[in-house]
Amino acid sequence: TWMPEGLLAADEIGITDLLRSQSVLRRYHEFRARPRGPALVTFDMGRLDHKHGYTLNLPQGATEELLQSAALATQCVTLRRGWRVTAAEDVADGVRATVGDGEGTTHPISARFGLGCDGAGSTRSGVAKMLGVASDFRGELAAAGDTV
Repeated sequence: TWMPEGLLAADEIGITDLLRSQSVLRRYHEFRARPRGPALVTFDMGRLDHKHGYTLNLPQGATEELLQSAALATQCVTLRRGWRVTAAEDVADGVRATVGDGEGTTHPISARFGLGCDGAGSTRSGVAKMLGVASDFRGELAAAGDTV
C-alpha cells in the first residue's frame, strides 16, 4: 500500500502516474478484528488535507519492479538483492541506514530520502519500527464504527 506521504516520494521520482495505472485506488480503509466482522475503525482518506487523499494498492512484486526500473533508469544505482536493512534513522539531510550483505558484513548508506518496501511486518520488526513509525493500533482505536 502506498500511503499519501509515500506518494509524495513517488512524485519526487516521477512514478506516481505509473503506480496509479497499475494500482487499486482506495479512498477508505476499514479495519476489522476478523473477516466480515464489524468495522473497528474506518479511515476516510479524502478527509486528509493532502495532495493525495487516497492510497494505492498493488502487489509487493509490482512495486519492486516499478522502483527497480526507476532506480536503474537513473544510472546512479547499483541494485543488490538479498541485502537487509539492520538499522535506519532519519537525519537532518535525509536518511542513514546500515545494511547487511548476507555474508556477515554490514555497510553504511546515506541518502537524501529512502523508500521502505518492507511489507506488512514492517511495523513489528522492520524498517518502520526502526524509524519509530510503528504502532500498535489496538490500544489507539476510536470507538467501533467511527470514521477517522
